Amino acid sequence: MSGEVDSYVSQISGNIVDKEKVIELGVKLCEERKKFRLEVLGQAGTLEKVFRLFNQLSNRQVRWDFVFELSMKQSDRLRELQHLLPSIMKRLESSLERGDGVEIDLLRQIDSTGIRTVHLCRWHAEEVRFRQTGLSLEDIRINELYIRFVDAKHRLARTGLMLVVKIAHQFRNSAGTLMERIQDGNVGVMIAAEKYNPALGWTFTAYASHWIKQCIFLGLRRRDFIQVPAQQSNRIRSCKTEVSEFSQGLLRKMTAHEQSELLNQSNVSEPMLAASFRTAISLEQLPGFVGARSVANDVDETCGICPLTMLERKESQIAISSAIDGLDANARQVLELRFGLNGESEHSFAGIGRRLGLSHHRVNQILAKSFSQLQSELAGFE
Repeated sequence: MSGEVDSYVSQISGNIVDKEKVIELGVKLCEERKKFRLEVLGQAGTLEKVFRLFNQLSNRQVRWDFVFELSMKQSDRLRELQHLLPSIMKRLESSLERGDGVEIDLLRQIDSTGIRTVHLCRWHAEEVRFRQTGLSLEDIRINELYIRFVDAKHRLARTGLMLVVKIAHQFRNSAGTLMERIQDGNVGVMIAAEKYNPALGWTFTAYASHWIKQCIFLGLRRRDFIQVPAQQSNRIRSCKTEVSEFSQGLLRKMTAHEQSELLNQSNVSEPMLAASFRTAISLEQLPGFVGARSVANDVDETCGICPLTMLERKESQIAISSAIDGLDANARQVLELRFGLNGESEHSFAGIGRRLGLSHHRVNQILAKSFSQLQSELAGFE
């Protein structure tokens, strides 16, 4: 492992706890989450927003998994919610019209539907900002409950950090560095901690593994030039693992015939597998590329450099500018917007697409083709 990963592992190694402690932290998290949710749902402004959200759901303006902590594969749970929602909406509407408060059993029924906690946090923050009269005693109490809920979530999430490192190592043949995969996995363990409910019978390790892998998969796909469908991406990943394990068993590289047989079994074309082994690089990694830097940095870098080295660097920069000028206008504009060249600010793929009227995938294709052309023209520069 690299020094950065070693330092990270040494910092989190003290978070390892036994199974009973994890269960205790999970139960504590559920208690704090329930207290916070019930307090927020007890606010009149929040209930109005809940009713509007349920109306949007009934009119098919939002998805069920956007409103509830629900996987679209949970068909039984989905049918149960579809059956309960009309009666809950009717009772909630009549309570809001009377304006005499909502019964506690209705609040608990609304909470049992599993409205996503992130919605409740946002609505509470909006209520506090809307009043602009300082925090009331009720707001202070809810904020204290929120702090306790977040603290319980962080305590539970820290028990899964070593699991993140273990799972990140399973993707060692994928694009990106190990630390990048660990950072993606940490997002997954935080999502798992927020959604975890020990009453469902899952251990936190088993539940968090799913979310850690999903976030690592998402991070790997974001780093690819060309977006491959998830099913095909999983097939390529398993094929790359088989190639690596087969080569390690033979203590040599696979022959073309052996690799062809393996590809036939996996239904993966050889060009696609070869392309999957190439990782994304930054434009700054091209030989001799000089990005946008401050004058102070340029002065510091040129001090003490041999004049011959400075001349070679200048020639490389001229060659790169000439190679970029040789691209078509569309490719040049994509490069300028993506990397902030010629006074432009850096843009995301989606921002470039909106500006040029192109799709996200088309911008990826233009960028990959431009890199390939630049690398072939600059192959002579070391």
